[in-house]
Amino acid sequence: MDKEAIKNELIRESELIISSSTNPVKRASGFDKLKALGNHLKTTDDFTQKLTARLNEILEAKNITFEGENGEAEKNELIEYLKPTVTELIRKYLGV
Repeated sequence: MDKEAIKNELIRESELIISSSTNPVKRASGFDKLKALGNHLKTTDDFTQKLTARLNEILEAKNITFEGENGEAEKNELIEYLKPTVTELIRKYLGV
């Protein structure tokens, strides 16, 4: 399993989602920015669901499954590897 290739593809796909969505936080200032951030936070769940779905598609396309005696350990290793990247993508989505 090439974790770096999976990460790069997830980043590329996520950047498309981020660039195609409007972010009201970037245009606002002061109190309006805080209010916009609160409203935009409500859409974060949708974004993370899209990330998860896209990751599953990437894994499926690469025929990666987490079965067998090492499956759970490999899955947890991939999750830990991708965690900083996913966190950064969510920050980028939020515009903070």
